[in-house]
Amino acid sequence: MRNYLTVMFFLTLSVFAAMGQYRTDVYKDMYDSEIVAAMKGHVRELSAASAEGRKAGSEGESTAAEYVRSMFLEYGIDVISP
Repeated sequence: MRNYLTVMFFLTLSVFAAMGQYRTDVYKDMYDSEIVAAMKGHVRELSAASAEGRKAGSEGESTAAEYVRSMFLEYGIDVISP
């Protein structure tokens, strides 16, 4: 009986957790925010084909590192010069 109640509890909990994923109105404002747009732009820039996969020691790695450095400087974060 105890195992049955435990299983039912977790089943009920998982159903409510799954239902929460489909509530589209909860995070609606977040998707339109400037922060999300900026993050998407950064991801797009760092994952671009021009970065050549960012393999260690490659030109793509240097390009990505320089991009991150320039964004830190733009946001007012102190960085150590290479």
